[in-house]
This record gives sequence, structure tokens and C-alpha cells, in this order.
Amino acid sequence: MTFQVKLALRYLRGRRLRTGLTLMAIVFGVMMIFGFNGILPAMQQAIQGGLAGMADQVDLTVSSETRGAFAADVVAKVADTPGIALVAPSLVRPLILPPAQSLSADNGTSVTSFVVRGVDPELADKIDHIALANGRFLQTADTNAILISNNLAQQTGLGVGDSLDLPAASGLVTFAIVGVTTGRPPQSSEELFMPLAAAQALYNLPGQINTIEARFAADSDGETVRQAVLDKLGSGFKLGGATAGSEFASALEAANYIYNMFGIIAIILGGFIIFITFRTIIVERRRDIGMLRAIGASRKTILGMLLTESLVLGVMGTGLGILAGYAMAAGLLIGMRGLIEDLMRTNIGGPSFAPWVFALSIGMGIGITLLAGLAPALAAMRVSPLEALRPSLAEVERRSASRSAIVGVVLIVIAFITLVTGSVSIASFGILLFLTGLVLIGPALVYPIARIFGR
Repeated sequence: MTFQVKLALRYLRGRRLRTGLTLMAIVFGVMMIFGFNGILPAMQQAIQGGLAGMADQVDLTVSSETRGAFAADVVAKVADTPGIALVAPSLVRPLILPPAQSLSADNGTSVTSFVVRGVDPELADKIDHIALANGRFLQTADTNAILISNNLAQQTGLGVGDSLDLPAASGLVTFAIVGVTTGRPPQSSEELFMPLAAAQALYNLPGQINTIEARFAADSDGETVRQAVLDKLGSGFKLGGATAGSEFASALEAANYIYNMFGIIAIILGGFIIFITFRTIIVERRRDIGMLRAIGASRKTILGMLLTESLVLGVMGTGLGILAGYAMAAGLLIGMRGLIEDLMRTNIGGPSFAPWVFALSIGMGIGITLLAGLAPALAAMRVSPLEALRPSLAEVERRSASRSAIVGVVLIVIAFITLVTGSVSIASFGILLFLTGLVLIGPALVYPIARIFGR
């Protein structure tokens, strides 16, 4: 065992409180990174499984690239494409009932979330057969008629002949329940089928749709037909197959974006905690380093001792952090299972960790710990013994840190302002400002922490 390793281990054993606090910071950072990235796959799989259950088994779907509504005359262009046997327009959008109109379920909860599917009564059942448990299907002459799922009927007691009030752009509209579907795979929102014209009036989108579903002719080539449809429609449209509609694809993309942003924040904050902890250690040990230099310790010895401490703490903290992260992910998923299954009505599995999650956690836990200890260690080994023992240097650094902290506070205030703009891009920039502000405030926190734990 080298002299540097002996010094490092002796120091870690002698300062158990400081060692424990540093180790705790590393464990927390790695736990956040490892655990959070273990939760994401299970959450995404649950969402995708829920959305996939609503997918119409059709050969082709057409939607806007912007996920918005478009003119219904686009249906004719798709229908005229060689290889297309049948097309059906629809308007699929979410609907939330206000508390006053919420439906009471038999389990004591309230049903407020629906998915409205405005369909052409003549075409919808041909392109995607909808089985009925009771009542009849929608007819061309229907105006405010509706189909509810068997699940909703069982929960609320509603049935054929009853009515359902739904909020529309023009106020409350009463729909007559004419049929009960056998129910598709249960989802987070109950499906309500109504005539396309009724759905357009409900959302004040006359002549608008957001999905076109199509079936290919028996002897057609799928890829050729797809390309022909794209060529005929031009830019602004996208194709898919077996999808749940543009509204749900947009929701999944938004969820993925949010998950990724939280993952990035967790990684940066974990590294920030480790960096501040090690900078605190180096600052409050300047006198110890100066004494070692005064009795003959070389700069290489000082550097090796500090890096060995960083490595030992990094390895221990990373190992414990991975274990804690797994426990956190498993515990959170178990705790959320009932809520997810109730809201999404889909099963959620256990945590899943890809190889890159292990690599990222180990790289952050050990790599950032070494880097965080390297910069202060290099600065400490370059000063002479007398300079290291002078308290005046810390005073200069403290004044510099205070100036940086002021800038950091300003950036954090600006970051919070960006959150109220309602713009995703501006809010994303605000997150970067917030993290930058934390980094600038960090050095100002080093000295108070060092005074508390430096004895």
C-alpha cells in the first residue's frame, strides 16, 4: 500500500462525519440517476401499452404533422389513390368533464376523462368492426346519439335509453345513449362514439377531422400505396399504421419529452451535489494540506492522496447508490402500481435497467467524483506551504464566490419567470438557466458548509 493510499484511508477513517456526509451526497446523486432511469422504461411501457390497446387495426392512418385538425376534403384524395379499398374519417379528441358533470362510479370514484371518437356511421363499422353488447350502432340520421363502453355502463349504471350531458363549445349538450359496446381493452379514458358531425359541433370544428383510416386492396403493395398517398397529399401530413390517433401519439411524445428532461436534470443535479461536496472538503482542508507540504510532502503526494480519497468515496458511493436506486425504483413502482392501474387501466412492470444506465451511473458516480476532486487538488498542489496556510486567500475566494452567487440568483429568478410563459422552448431554456444558477451559487455555499464540518 502506497503512502498516498495510507494517508487517504487514514483521513477518511479519522473524519467519519465528513466522510459519511460526502458518501451520502454521492449515494444520493447516483441513486437519482440510476433509480429514475430504471423507472422510465416501466412508465413508458405502461403508457405505450395503454395507447396501443386503443389502436385500430387498419392498414394506414393519415394525420397532420402538427397533430391538429385538417379539412375533411382530404379524405377524397386518399380514397382516389390506387390501392386504397376503403377510407373512413374521424375526429378523435380527449374530453374532460367539469366536476359538476362528473359521473359517479360504483367504487366511489368519479369518471371525468373521456375520449370522443367522432366517426362516419356508414364507414366506421366497416373499417374497424365495433361489437355491441346492447342497443344498436350509430345511424346516418342520428344527431346527438352516442355509444358508451360496457365498462362505463357497469361502473355508472348507464344504459341504452339514458342520456349523458357533455360540455361543448356552445354549452352543455345532451346525448342519447343508443348502444353499449363490448369494450375495447380498458384505457385511462372511456371511449365515447358519436357521429362525426356531432363531434365536430362539440369541439366547434365544422368540416374538420384529425384522422383518416384506410384499408388496402387485397392485391396492393403496402409500401407503394403509402408512397402514393404521401405524393398525393404533399407536405404537412404523416402516415402511420395501427395507431390510436394523433391526439394520443402527441400525448406520448409529450410524455417522452418530459421524462427525458427530468432525466437530464437528475444527472446534472447529481453531478452538482458531488462537485460541491468535494470542493467543500478541499477548501476546509487547506491548512491540513499546507502542513503536509511544510513537513516535506511533495505535490505528487498531495495529488495522489486527494484523488485516492475521491476514488474510494466514488466507488463506495456508486455501489451503494446503485443499490439504493434499485430499491427506490422498485418501491416507487410498487407504490404507484395501484394508481397507474386505476388511471391507465394497464399493468405496470418492475424497474428495468439498460446497460447504458449502469455505465452512466458508474461514470457519473466515479468519474464526476474524480473530476470534482481533481480541480481543487490541482489548485492545492500548486501553492506553496506558506500560501496554503494564509487565511487571506480564502477571503479573496469568498468575495469572488459572493459575486458569482449574485449572478446565480438572478439567473434562477429569470428561470422561474420563463416557466409562466407557457412556451415549452422558453421553459426548456429556463431549465438551463436554473442549473447554471445553481452552479454559480454553489461556491458561495462551500465556506459556510466548511465552517460547520471543518472542525
